[in-house]
Amino acid sequence: MLEFKNVSVGLEGSSSSAPFSVVVSGGELVNVCGKHGVGKSRLLKAVMGLIPVKSGFITVDGELVTAGSADYFRQLMAYVPQEMPDVPIKVKELCTMVMTTKAHHGQICDLRSLMPQWQLLAIDTSLYEANIQILSASILQCIMISMLPLMNRPIVLIDDVPQTQEVFTFLRGQASAGAEIVFTSDNEALPCDKLIKL
Repeated sequence: MLEFKNVSVGLEGSSSSAPFSVVVSGGELVNVCGKHGVGKSRLLKAVMGLIPVKSGFITVDGELVTAGSADYFRQLMAYVPQEMPDVPIKVKELCTMVMTTKAHHGQICDLRSLMPQWQLLAIDTSLYEANIQILSASILQCIMISMLPLMNRPIVLIDDVPQTQEVFTFLRGQASAGAEIVFTSDNEALPCDKLIKL
């Protein structure tokens, strides 16, 4: 269970995001919504313990997320960033890199294991051999989202979620399997169980 209690994050200058409190339980989709620059991405980084909160606190299963505990808690999380690194690698290499990290050691991530998810997300299988530099950020995020069942993490964080029906159907399936999903967007009308407006 992920809990935010009066949480705000620092923004440019001395300002901070609007404080909020919410509990995210398994099976829930939470939309952190707001315009550009209100702290949505910074909030996800705070959940991962990469930056401190300006006020309040974040807990995972009742334990405080701090610089000291963050490494442990990140092993419970899957993170889909807004943009991928601008490096000349193929999609298959990106998938292999993600799944060969310490947290996912031993998981196989090849086209065969990804095929069922790619069909659900309407991803063309020919993209497996494509260079990531030629693909849109949205397509790359969908590819990362397709790996969520292989990662099998209880907490999923998605920065600037791709706004397609296929993605939300897929995420609802992950939530139904028990995942706690927090995504950021600029659209408060997206399907979710809880809405946080920053």
